[in-house]
Amino acid sequence: MHRALYVCELLRTIFDSLISDNAEKSTLSAACATTIWLEPALDSLWREIDDFKILLKLWPGEALTRDSATGSYYRFVRPLARSDWARFDFYARRVRALSATLGRPCEAFEGTPDLLHETFCTDLGKYMREIRRTMLLPNLQSLELQGPVCTTVQLANFLITSRIEKLHLSPTSGDMHCIEHSFLLTILQRKPPLKSVALPNVRVSAFFPCGGTAILHAYPPTVTSIAIPDDIFRVKYTAAHISSLPCLQELHLTSCYNLGVDFAHDALRPMLSLRSLTAGRGAVKRLARWFPNMTRVTISTLYDYDAATDEEMQPTYGRFMETVEALKASCKNLQKLKVVWDKDDEMEEEVACCIRDMRLCWGSRREDQREICVKVEEMEEAD
Repeated sequence: MHRALYVCELLRTIFDSLISDNAEKSTLSAACATTIWLEPALDSLWREIDDFKILLKLWPGEALTRDSATGSYYRFVRPLARSDWARFDFYARRVRALSATLGRPCEAFEGTPDLLHETFCTDLGKYMREIRRTMLLPNLQSLELQGPVCTTVQLANFLITSRIEKLHLSPTSGDMHCIEHSFLLTILQRKPPLKSVALPNVRVSAFFPCGGTAILHAYPPTVTSIAIPDDIFRVKYTAAHISSLPCLQELHLTSCYNLGVDFAHDALRPMLSLRSLTAGRGAVKRLARWFPNMTRVTISTLYDYDAATDEEMQPTYGRFMETVEALKASCKNLQKLKVVWDKDDEMEEEVACCIRDMRLCWGSRREDQREICVKVEEMEEAD
């Protein structure tokens, strides 16, 4: 065997390439071929996990039980002993990215069972405190979880490490307010160097009990992409912090019902690094002047949840054009404009039909003028 095939860094590069080409079986065969290849091959095989069940199978089968009909609702039936963690730790230290769905995608799908029983996280936390002092996946750098709010956030508390760079949590059912404070305190304690953060359910009120530094650690200066509720921009100190992030390029604002409550414009600063914005029509219209260098805008709803009255909140063609004019006045470099609408909403459908494939003339000077086509997508089909 050539001497180059003894170099671990080179082997990891080869095995990572095989994984990216969906050649997992070849990598697994390499792991079994010789002890020299075992460690780098396993590192590549376990680098990214997209199903939490894979991790559950690392514990002894007699320690867990599940509903026989659905194959879900995993729960512990006996305490985990120290020896029960040996196999788990052998593989867990290799995981760098975890992306998992822990239950029903939304409350409309009530027939889809949750993956974990409601007692799972409580019992897991107890066993971890008694036996071990490390995180569940100590080298994790990317975490994406979707599922019921309690399970999603409690499990995230065991998974967030000081290495995490990507943190995307999408609770789909339950009350976020009951546990969001402890979750933010976990981020405060571990201070991860976050670059991409999606916490669309964490309202600005969650930061108040955690002190003034909570917002600094949840959205540090290193962050380049965030998804947050738009009420973050209604409080002066949170609005000032978000608008001063030096590397932020992508911003996704979740629309919250705030009838008549305006943004803290006197605390906002021009976000010169921002290139992409996704927000409701009202937020786009009011915040456009602070994002002069945007090239892509997605209007996530044609309703204006910041309007002064219920009538002004309703979607109309005229109010959509007002938003377009606000963008024209501020965003000279805009290249793409997309509108996402709810196909079950008649008022949004009416406006969407009027603006579909609309062509807008962009640019104030004749030599800079160009044409932008408005793309319209149904909510279920949107990326």
